[in-house]
Amino acid sequence: MCDRREPQVLDRSECLELLKAAHVGRVVFTRNSLPAVEPVRYVLDCCVILILTESGSELAQTVDNAIVAFEVDDVAADLREGWNVTGIGQAELVTEGHEIERRAREFQVCDAGRSAQLIRINLQQLGGRRLPPALESDAGDRRGGDVRAGLAD
Repeated sequence: MCDRREPQVLDRSECLELLKAAHVGRVVFTRNSLPAVEPVRYVLDCCVILILTESGSELAQTVDNAIVAFEVDDVAADLREGWNVTGIGQAELVTEGHEIERRAREFQVCDAGRSAQLIRINLQQLGGRRLPPALESDAGDRRGGDVRAGLAD
C-alpha cells in the first residue's frame, strides 16, 4: 500500500514557532557561482535570523548583502514524518561592536570580542510543510531500494 497523503502547508505563525524551537539550521547561499549549504547555530528575533560566526569567516564574507535561504527541519529517522521551514531574505553583517557583544550572550558565548561576527538575515519570505505520520498499514510495505528516485535494488 502506498501513502498518498500530501504534506500539510504551514502558515507563517506555525513556521515562526518551529523556528523558535530549533537551534540549528542551514544557510543556503552561492559560493563561487555554485550552491553551498552550511549548518549553523542561530537565534530567532521576531522575523530575523541571527548567526554568530568567526570574524572574517568564509560564510560571513560570502553572504554579506546576498539573498540567501535559511532552512530548518526535523525529520523522523525512518523518513516517514517530519517538517521543514524555509525562509528567504537578505543577509548582512552587523558591524556595531556593542550589538555583536549583546547578541553573543544569546548564543551563550562568554567573550565574543573581536573574534565574532554576527550575520543578520531579514526573512522576507517564509514557508513550511509538515509530513503527516505514515499510515499503520503502510509501515510494513517497505521493500528496500529508493522508490522516490525510481530506483530498485
